[in-house]
Amino acid sequence: MHEFSVMSEVMDTLVAESEKNDVKSVRKVFLEVGDLTFLGHEQLKFAYEILVEGTVFDGSELVIESKPALVKCSSCGYEGELKYEENPEFHLRLPDFSCPKCENPASIVSGNECIIRRMVADVED
Repeated sequence: MHEFSVMSEVMDTLVAESEKNDVKSVRKVFLEVGDLTFLGHEQLKFAYEILVEGTVFDGSELVIESKPALVKCSSCGYEGELKYEENPEFHLRLPDFSCPKCENPASIVSGNECIIRRMVADVED
């Protein structure tokens, strides 16, 4: 379950920031997760609930926003969503990194990131 290790790293960053800013309690954390990370949102939330126990984040809400996978083709200039292979043998949709327009290889523009967008917190006076 790589969601736990990812969330552990996210929490390390959040705790460091909360300590720098004299945070006494956190209400919400907003996380942007790209579709190509294949991170399960429910698994991330579960890991978050475990990792926040006994911290200033205890009782806070984790809000996960999805970031769609986008590609750009250097051959034809296409920029947009990529194609996915729909095969019932697989338990997930496999991305196809060829250009949906001309079939040449395309570069990832977005969708492979996991970004802490912001946190809503109360600070010491």
